[in-house]
Amino acid sequence: MKTCQCHTFSSIIRFSIVAGTGLTAVDCVRSLVKKGCQSIHWFSRSGYVPTVISRQAKYEPEVFTWDKIKSELNKRERGERLSRIVSLLRREVAYMRNPEILKADELRAKGDLSGYWDYLIDRADKSDLPFQDTLSSTRYFAHKIWLKLSEKECLEFQKSFGAFWACWRHPIPMDVVEELNVYAKEGRLQLHRPVAPIKIKGGKYILETSRKKICADALIDGTGGVGGVKDVKSTLIRNLLVRGLAMEHPCGGLKVDGLTYGLQSKLRNSGIYCLGPLAKGSLFSTNAFWFNSLCASNLAHYLAIEIRFSSFEEGCRQ
Repeated sequence: MKTCQCHTFSSIIRFSIVAGTGLTAVDCVRSLVKKGCQSIHWFSRSGYVPTVISRQAKYEPEVFTWDKIKSELNKRERGERLSRIVSLLRREVAYMRNPEILKADELRAKGDLSGYWDYLIDRADKSDLPFQDTLSSTRYFAHKIWLKLSEKECLEFQKSFGAFWACWRHPIPMDVVEELNVYAKEGRLQLHRPVAPIKIKGGKYILETSRKKICADALIDGTGGVGGVKDVKSTLIRNLLVRGLAMEHPCGGLKVDGLTYGLQSKLRNSGIYCLGPLAKGSLFSTNAFWFNSLCASNLAHYLAIEIRFSSFEEGCRQ
């Protein structure tokens, strides 16, 4: 199988199947197009596809706020909290005048990929994405909710809502979606939901949907993320785990602070930071270059503040 190291392909792939529709898969699609691929078939078992970053957040949540979420969390025991959080979000959607998620999901369910993106691009351009604004408002407290959930609830969230969260909480830049939308309108990019595992026959990969079978020259893993880390081959990760400098997350990858990207460990502060797919257990992860570059920029900003503050404290003690 040809995996999602799209930038290393030496020969032109004319027909390709890409597994996954998240940020990593977006990178794969764009790379394939640049290398001359004429037909790209995206497939996703969840059916979710990227959403568009709004020009400006204008909607302020009325129900799904940290104060109300915290109140619900404090009323419940671990194991009873996730359902209440989901209920609050649904109440917020009911409060919205015109939530974009309803029409967008209708278009997506019909398989109208370009119609879906046309709709979201238009509303993003008008800064009229209240559902996105609501999820984006969780930036500073989502990690607090996560820590309040039981391990069973975290696993349930990843299973039931992981793809949904990645799609709606982590939209992609408008210019990238517009580029993908051009490919969709040209017929070069198509979205499918498989009804059977991918098969290999005569050196071709076969994707079966409810309507047809699609043959391709290559199958590319664009799902990103990792599972358990106990059996990883990386000597670095094994040593971090053995020395207590990192901890495995039950949802996959390593435990990472959602705000600082610091590894959570038995030590108070190991000084080790983690970006990319190893952060899978902390709600979201990706191999996507642009997103990890953004995270690296945020981390550099955070470290600069920490270093400056430490230097100030040291100067005061002298």
